[in-house]
Amino acid sequence: MILFLFYFLSLCTNTIQGQRSSSSCSVPLCNSLGDANNSTCSSSKICYQYQLPNGTAVCGPNITCSLFDLCTTQNKCTTTNNTLCIVNSCCNQPVCMPLSLISLCTQPKTQQSSSGNLNICSGATWNTSIPITVAGGNGAGGSLQQLYYPKFIVFDSSYTIIYISDAYNHRILKWIIGALQGRIIGPNGGQSSSSNQLDYPSCLYLTSDGDLYICDNNNYRIQKMSIYLILTNATTVAGANGQGSQLNQLGDCVDIYVDTSKTIWLVEFDNHRITKWLQGSTFGIMYLGQSSPSPGSGAGDYILV
Repeated sequence: MILFLFYFLSLCTNTIQGQRSSSSCSVPLCNSLGDANNSTCSSSKICYQYQLPNGTAVCGPNITCSLFDLCTTQNKCTTTNNTLCIVNSCCNQPVCMPLSLISLCTQPKTQQSSSGNLNICSGATWNTSIPITVAGGNGAGGSLQQLYYPKFIVFDSSYTIIYISDAYNHRILKWIIGALQGRIIGPNGGQSSSSNQLDYPSCLYLTSDGDLYICDNNNYRIQKMSIYLILTNATTVAGANGQGSQLNQLGDCVDIYVDTSKTIWLVEFDNHRITKWLQGSTFGIMYLGQSSPSPGSGAGDYILV
């Protein structure tokens, strides 16, 4: 199953965090490329001037060497068409950097988006010419290079890693954009209802402190795990009392949101309602909807933003 994302030509995000491979690394900052007009996306962005094998200079963010594929002995990137070989990265060998990361350091100034969640460069336009495959693309299947009916994605704060609910494989994959394969995080025990298992995961929500909430749909529950801990178990924080319309039950969840007080907001499509679950509660509170909507009324068609 191919997962396509169309990038903004001018997508702007915060500085990518990561340790460089050497404290003595002497890669110059990118403003030495002649950025006299302060045209980078943000004054807080730190970008470096990297060299390609032909001597061309490109701007790119801080590199964590272990996250990237190595270039070949001929200084080429043969694994994907969406990377460039960087020869002066201060890694032990030249590495292949995704074009999507290089684009973060070569954009005009931004304006705050109306949502307040993402800085988008002024004059940004959709890239409608070439779709960029960032995960999957190797047919439907269960290997780490494949996806099987992915249902939902969320980004980390750097917008370089996506978390994918791989529904028919009953797993969550962490995928670095441009990597050849993903990595299973959290429950990895196959399809069932134990704490180390999922059954058709769908909607996801990632908090700023690294808590990932998973709509475990065929188990009619919400599971919580940390992306920073190497665990195969998740904790149930809502539902798990079978399919139903009682306030301690869930139906088919199609969207989820978690606010700063850790209250969970759920859109339950087949229950035609939106419920909220306070932190630590064993039942939800009806927020919006009706108990018996008439056919065609549109009840239940909500998205949380």
